[in-house]
Amino acid sequence: ETYSGSLAKNAKTTIDWGTINYAAKGEYKIEFSGFQNVNSGSLVDINIMNNKSAMTGFGFTDKAIQQVYEDFESGIVQPNSAFDLSQNPKLTIRKGTTTKYGALNTSAAALFYLHSSWGIAGKPASILFGELDLTTDPNPYLTYYFAYQDGGYGGTKPHVTVEVSEDCGVNWTLIRDVELNETGTPPQPGYLYNPLSSDYVWVGVSLKAFSGKEVLVRVSGIPGSTGNSMYVDEIMLTTATGIAEDAGIEGMLNVYPNPVEAHATIEFTVAERNPVTVTVINSLSQEVLVQDIGNRTNGFYSETLDLSSLESGVYFIRLQAGKQVSTLKFLKN
Repeated sequence: ETYSGSLAKNAKTTIDWGTINYAAKGEYKIEFSGFQNVNSGSLVDINIMNNKSAMTGFGFTDKAIQQVYEDFESGIVQPNSAFDLSQNPKLTIRKGTTTKYGALNTSAAALFYLHSSWGIAGKPASILFGELDLTTDPNPYLTYYFAYQDGGYGGTKPHVTVEVSEDCGVNWTLIRDVELNETGTPPQPGYLYNPLSSDYVWVGVSLKAFSGKEVLVRVSGIPGSTGNSMYVDEIMLTTATGIAEDAGIEGMLNVYPNPVEAHATIEFTVAERNPVTVTVINSLSQEVLVQDIGNRTNGFYSETLDLSSLESGVYFIRLQAGKQVSTLKFLKN
């Protein structure tokens, strides 16, 4: 493909070649040449240092991912994922050495700046995952944690959205849009919000409508009119057999402390009289503990679990009360 045209001094243009076909592995090159000096007719521009060009793009391998676990602890995004900063460049990974910024008492999280001085109000910065192979997953489910502080600026609330594309990013379907409420303690004026692990709020999103398909998923932070900062962490896409839709999950199950040392307290709500069972599942999807709590009528309950025998790592608690099912991730120290 070629392009030719003229630009006035200090002018700029966008060149769109459309879809570029290239192998999943390998290299490709775009070369800019033939610049001419507008002040000297047909003479070649002798100062190529002032000729600037830029391009952006993403490449994902077919059916690369069946499960996602992005905790940003490595300081970079994982293979077959990327930051899309085309509309909003103020997304980065914040990783501490002694200070821990992440959910579940981890050191890192994705940081979205919010202040109006950046000119980013309403402009999304996104974390992309692809290509996700959901062809054998009957109930794909995405979860993440967020923390947010306005910092006394009085801005409108930011949002976190989850979208899915079935045509490699040409079109996106909005699955969930969450308007964030403030978490934690406001920072000192002029300082960046440093979230505690306990500040983070868990959000679950069912992708069951895309079971059997191959898709891209993006999680976007959209700033309000102004604010201090927001964080997203512990993004997970996994099979969630038996998990109810979002409306049945939010507020139904909580576990603390998180991370767990030896004993954990679980709090849960039962909608109607049913036998209640708690199952603990490890990262290999193996059931390592099953505890029958007995019949419970509608209401709020609290129970203590002895998890001292579990090895350190990531686990899930699945609570089932009749047809009501909820799953929550926790960390065991």
